[in-house]
Amino acid sequence: MIEVGALRALRAVAALGTLAKAAEELGFTASAVSQQLKRLERQVGVPVLAPAGRGVVLTPAGEAIAGSAPEVFQALERCAEAARSVADG
Repeated sequence: MIEVGALRALRAVAALGTLAKAAEELGFTASAVSQQLKRLERQVGVPVLAPAGRGVVLTPAGEAIAGSAPEVFQALERCAEAARSVADG
């Protein structure tokens, strides 16, 4: 299963173009973001990033995963809302 943190890291890299910028945006080190993305690649079994000059680009697999991210984040928010509504009685 894909971890939420790795999915957030992939989306940040897709939006910002470098691990360093993504790390700054997320409040992590570039090394931590790199580790999350390597873990993601192990989980899905294919590369999600490819080098491009001084930055990186998403592979087709990375694009597919990143494209699904908004739906995943919305579903997680619905889960949190459901939990809060149950707790509120």
